[in-house]
Amino acid sequence: MGDWLKMQKIKNIGKNCSINKTDFVSITIDFKNTVAENDETNNYIRKAARPATKAYVDVSTDYPVVIGSVKNYLSQYIDLVSQGNQEVNIYVGRKNSNIPRGKQKTDNKEWKFENNIITYTSKSEGLPYNGLAVKQNNNIYVIGNEIDGDIAALRKLVDNREFYFSKSVPERIDYVSEEDLDGLFVFDYLHTDENKEVTINEV
Repeated sequence: MGDWLKMQKIKNIGKNCSINKTDFVSITIDFKNTVAENDETNNYIRKAARPATKAYVDVSTDYPVVIGSVKNYLSQYIDLVSQGNQEVNIYVGRKNSNIPRGKQKTDNKEWKFENNIITYTSKSEGLPYNGLAVKQNNNIYVIGNEIDGDIAALRKLVDNREFYFSKSVPERIDYVSEEDLDGLFVFDYLHTDENKEVTINEV
């Protein structure tokens, strides 16, 4: 009878929870380890709340070590697939030949990436951490003036993933400006003497 009541409580919790805007569901049982067990490491589980977007990711930077870090970081939010099986393409890095050059217009905002410098709505600040996350239909572009901007723009993409990975949103653009605190954080972190090698998750 006790187990049946516990199951009914779990079912009721499930009925009262909405995960429409949730990426992950985490459940922890006995988080203070008050129940004696042989294995205390299996009290936590984390699962995706919805099917992940299938994405082909192409990364091109001056730092080969970053390529794996970018893909590992994105794999927390997408289903990495080979080309031909994707719902969206994600092109990362200022050296990526798939990122369009010249004047572009996305979501009624003009931008361009030429000579390794981003111009956004006629503004060109020229800072290392300036970056753009851009969605044009099934293509997502992540670019920065330098690696700082690549990483800052990647974080901008993930922070707004409900738009970038939504089929109902054909266009989206986010700019990492001079005043962007996240961009400043990335720049400061990367240029601290002790941080010679970092991963995206650490930034």
